[in-house]
Amino acid sequence: MNHIRELHEEIYNLLLQKRDLNPRLNFTFRKSNHAARLENGYWFYGNDEYLAVSFWSGMDWKNRTPNIALIITRNRQCFLEINVADSEMKLAFVNEFLTDRLNLGNQGRRFVKEYTNYDLTENILNFLKTDKEIIDEVLRVESGDFFKYSPSNSSEIIQPISNNEFKKRHKKVLDYKEAQTNDDEEKFLYGSEKPSKIIDLKIRNFGLIESVEMNIEFVKNQWIFITGDNGSGKTNLLRAIATILGNRHLEKSELSNKPFESELTLFKNGRHDSYQRLDNYEMHRSRRPLIQGLAMYGPYRLDVSSKPMTLNNFKKALGKVDSFRSLFRSAEPLLGIDNQFSIWRSGTAIEKERFHKRAYFIKSVLTDVVPNLVDVHFSEAGNNSTEYVFTDPDTPGNYCVLWNGLSSGIKSMLALLGDILIRFYDQQRDIDDPSEFKGVVLIDEIDLHLHPQGQKDLVINLTKTFPGIQFIASTHSPIPLLGAPHYSEFFRVERSFKTVTVKSMDFIKDHIYNLLPNQLLTSQLFGLTEIRSAYANSSNVFTGTTMVDYEDYLSNKENYQMKDPDNQKFIDDLKHKWSEKR
Repeated sequence: MNHIRELHEEIYNLLLQKRDLNPRLNFTFRKSNHAARLENGYWFYGNDEYLAVSFWSGMDWKNRTPNIALIITRNRQCFLEINVADSEMKLAFVNEFLTDRLNLGNQGRRFVKEYTNYDLTENILNFLKTDKEIIDEVLRVESGDFFKYSPSNSSEIIQPISNNEFKKRHKKVLDYKEAQTNDDEEKFLYGSEKPSKIIDLKIRNFGLIESVEMNIEFVKNQWIFITGDNGSGKTNLLRAIATILGNRHLEKSELSNKPFESELTLFKNGRHDSYQRLDNYEMHRSRRPLIQGLAMYGPYRLDVSSKPMTLNNFKKALGKVDSFRSLFRSAEPLLGIDNQFSIWRSGTAIEKERFHKRAYFIKSVLTDVVPNLVDVHFSEAGNNSTEYVFTDPDTPGNYCVLWNGLSSGIKSMLALLGDILIRFYDQQRDIDDPSEFKGVVLIDEIDLHLHPQGQKDLVINLTKTFPGIQFIASTHSPIPLLGAPHYSEFFRVERSFKTVTVKSMDFIKDHIYNLLPNQLLTSQLFGLTEIRSAYANSSNVFTGTTMVDYEDYLSNKENYQMKDPDNQKFIDDLKHKWSEKR
């Protein structure tokens, strides 16, 4: 049996059986539904090649695994692994108290002990009787003094999983196991109680929009991409959508002889619910946003409110009116996660408890999305000096950077992520795990400030981090589309004199996973008519796929020019060679 999800279920049942005999046997489950892992039955940490079961707290943020874990591969191999790449203190603890007692093999900051019994169940049972008992005893006797100067909630501390923590995580697993038996997959994926996304939308008479319609084919849609020339009306379209979803009151200057009308279909309670609006008169009667979670962002996303804010000002910034500012105004700073943490830490007992529950998840989100970010040292109450800990792939060790020392691309990602987390935590206060947020996020010019690799990765990471959020994003670049997940929709905004139209790019939707940036740029989606340099000699333009192809071509060019002056044979050979490699 090599299927990793079946292995998760097997280990789950085995450990619960042992816990029935020994109620003090507590172990970890995956804490977050990040990348919809819990939805798909990945109860423990790991990936498609292995699972990691731990009986102790402590995460290696650099490798995103428990510090001490029993690793079980899909081929049923079993070994103890201790990873302490993220902490000098934990490394010292392992070297002093565990290496010799467990007879661990040392691979730098990774320590391993393999269990060679042919039977997986026997390996696990023997581990529970022997090495687990040794680790528990060492932690009981030695960890108190060793980690005594670390805060009680510090990620430096390694200690046995508490009974309360086990029960809390197990309940979450049980909820997802129950959901797996639900015949209505749409309810399970997107929630049975809260509005979660747009299905259809019609807009009439908003700015330059006379009449546009957007139809979403699949309820599983998570991304809607909008392209168009400068001045075509992309921002106007996003503002119209925000106005409808957020029940925004139109200013007098926005009203005209032709009434603003909209028809909207949302996915809610496992069904499609319809809403209509006429100017400011037929708004949803609660005047609150129609969607459970809503956030929106204009192209300026480099600045955050770094100065300490009073609680009243912070609440105002989270309110309905101010939530539209980023998309409807220029250079509006986003909410800083430092300020949110200061408010939680200095607030009521409930707010302090929220901080302790959510700190893990926030750190998980930031370290997963931001390249080479391995840890975050959050500031104390009233102190805005959060340290971002990065690793350099080419040099050993980590280094800390404050906000002002970050690159514009990293600032853009951190500012966006932090503001999304703050707003959705405020709108869905019963949720700690961001992967369970539901709602809509609008982002104007998602490609801005980012390196091409960052543009692609941002879409991929937002998809995994917030599987219940629908993103509607405009872009001038084809690169974000390379990260588009299945069921994505693509629209192009066009403007003819004073009329704005929105066209669904159905051909792109059907073929997006077979297209490279060149094809996307010259498609109707972007409309670029020429992708060659303005000074190119057409006879020398190389049409291979990658720079490696071109370098290969240059190194062998003379061999082919003698026989084939136009290089056609060589190009054909390259195409054949690279098709075989793929």
